[in-house]
Amino acid sequence: TVRVILRDIPRTLTTNKRMQEPSMQASLRRVLLAYAQHNPRVGYCQSMNFVAGFLLLVMPEEQAFWTLAALVEDVLCPESYSPSLEGCHVQNRVLRKLLGKFLPRLAAHLDEIGFDVPMLTTSWFMCLYVNVLPPAVVMRVWDVLLTRGAKVLHQVALTLFACAESWLLERGLLGG
Repeated sequence: TVRVILRDIPRTLTTNKRMQEPSMQASLRRVLLAYAQHNPRVGYCQSMNFVAGFLLLVMPEEQAFWTLAALVEDVLCPESYSPSLEGCHVQNRVLRKLLGKFLPRLAAHLDEIGFDVPMLTTSWFMCLYVNVLPPAVVMRVWDVLLTRGAKVLHQVALTLFACAESWLLERGLLGG
């Protein structure tokens, strides 16, 4: 666990200058190691570094630790950061059903081209959109996430897909 955390710290929020400061990286190390010790069943899972790093940008170290603990233990789908990532798999299955219900044309298109939605959305759910959305938007998403729960992750994903739906459909394939 320690080795993986130490390897991931320099890879965390690399475009943020403040996160590259030695003092911020030391804070990130302490938060992640403390959480791994606090909850040995979960320990450390890659992508927690992005969540903890973002928290450290907006709050003191101890508050970041407890907020990370609350997210992992009380807000997110259980087992989201477990070694099996079962919670994340559940999130992706739920999203797939929601896509079929709310964006049926896009869901059919994604099926037709054989696009594996979790290849895209797993990082969204694991990093809580830190690597996808601008920081100001992430803050708003997290505000709602902390008050309304994990369903917000699906609502944001559906919104992102809805915003891109016509673009994706008119091109015939993703990124083409």
